[in-house]
Amino acid sequence: MGVNKRRNLEQLYSGPQVLEVPLYSVFEASRYLQIPENTLRSWVAGRSYALRSGASRRSEPVIELADQANSRLSFSNLTEAHVLDALRRQYQVELPQIRRAVNYLREHFRSSHPLVHHEMLTDGKHLFVEAAGLKDVINASRHGQLAM
Repeated sequence: MGVNKRRNLEQLYSGPQVLEVPLYSVFEASRYLQIPENTLRSWVAGRSYALRSGASRRSEPVIELADQANSRLSFSNLTEAHVLDALRRQYQVELPQIRRAVNYLREHFRSSHPLVHHEMLTDGKHLFVEAAGLKDVINASRHGQLAM
């Protein structure tokens, strides 16, 4: 192996960027995490659904894939899926509340992996995070409303 190639590999695997390498297919990730493949696919790619009017809509993904073109997940994506699964199964938080919280955190905190980069609290209905620099907890699923 050439010196430059070895140096590039050492740099890749020695820092935080290793967490962003798209290594896992949706199938592999679903098996590792024990999440149904269709559920994980809808979280990372969105899904089409019918409206009462007969029209259809497409939901946006909750998790942004490391490699969207090839549908590959990074280790950070695996971690996000694990947290999302726990919020849904263990804490019974509804997906629309999670979507709102994730979108709020991406927009206001510029977080690429909000489910991993923020410590989540829940009452089983909403998602709360401690706001950086504040003593208060905010309700991320209510667009940053201060929580009591």
